[in-house]
Amino acid sequence: TRGRAYIDQTTGLVFTVLSVDVDQRASVAVKLPSKNAAEEIKVFPGWQWKFESKGSEYILTVIEINFIGDSVKIIIERAV
Repeated sequence: TRGRAYIDQTTGLVFTVLSVDVDQRASVAVKLPSKNAAEEIKVFPGWQWKFESKGSEYILTVIEINFIGDSVKIIIERAV
């Protein structure tokens, strides 16, 4: 949800929704565990980041962007 940070307890990743556009794109800030600063980027459903945390590789995937609800749904999975 816009204006609220999601902190993944397993990996330490921080994901924040900055804004959601009517064209189903969103501006987000992603703070990867291995980085000192968050990266701001415009994303769409299907966008992925690969990152490392605690010796394991993970993939964050944007699965849904909802303009009406001002929200973005993500999943974080261990890479195989």
